[in-house]
Amino acid sequence: PVDAEKIRVLIMSTGFGSIFHDTVTIEFLSSGVVTTGDKEERFQPGSVLTFQSGDPKLARDRVILKPDDANAGIRIPTLSRENGTPQYPGHLEIKQEKEGLVIVNEVYLEDYLKRVVPSEMPASYSKEALKSQAVCARTYAWRQIMANSCKSYGAHVNDSIQYQVYNNTETFGATDEAVNETYGKMIMYNGQVAEIFYFSTSC
Repeated sequence: PVDAEKIRVLIMSTGFGSIFHDTVTIEFLSSGVVTTGDKEERFQPGSVLTFQSGDPKLARDRVILKPDDANAGIRIPTLSRENGTPQYPGHLEIKQEKEGLVIVNEVYLEDYLKRVVPSEMPASYSKEALKSQAVCARTYAWRQIMANSCKSYGAHVNDSIQYQVYNNTETFGATDEAVNETYGKMIMYNGQVAEIFYFSTSC
């Protein structure tokens, strides 16, 4: 059984150049709550907030942004991806580090996979290929959650080719189905979750 319900993803800058950001602007797509320390503030759909690296308030506490509708998500206008301005399901956390701001997206693993599979393999590929990709992506993600290699930033992976590309394109019905139809399935070897890799020239 997959015993990892959620994954925490470091969101990199435009062009996947860095995990650090000078400025982060977010837009709530549903109502939601922003928590800083023990202070909570509610926001309505369409509310826009901007955070600057070096803000003294961020030096004390991380900011947690939770939409009431986690599926509606949060848009980040200061980022650009292949599909334009990305929006993220789940919730976001923004934290000040010495080099700049870091953004962490905590999201259900299956929702994460629905944004990994079309970012790694064209949604036009055949159904069985997409299902195979979904199983590979889930297996790889589970191994990374267990390894916790980005723990110094409170995350498991980043959203680039250093791990798996996440949320670089829109979601598609075909890739959503591939994830749903392989729910919980991973690749095993000698009774253990396998260490597997997918890359563009792997035949």
